[in-house]
Amino acid sequence: SMIKEIQGLKDKFKDEDVEAPSPFQDLEKATVLQECRCFHEPNIEPRKCATLITKMLHIVTQGEALTSTEVTDVFFGVTK
Repeated sequence: SMIKEIQGLKDKFKDEDVEAPSPFQDLEKATVLQECRCFHEPNIEPRKCATLITKMLHIVTQGEALTSTEVTDVFFGVTK
């Protein structure tokens, strides 16, 4: 019957609904902020900087609050 066919399809594809874990799921704000000091180094690595900005965005989108000092430090480091 149609219901059995739909149930079979549901069972067949249910494993595909499992999301892969985020590579950023275990980030700690303090660690990432410390890594952001690299923005002040004379030789900047663009790939490393892009990864750190992504990590910061992930932390913020997870609801982690940044102090105004932290925001200012990161902002001026990135825009330098």
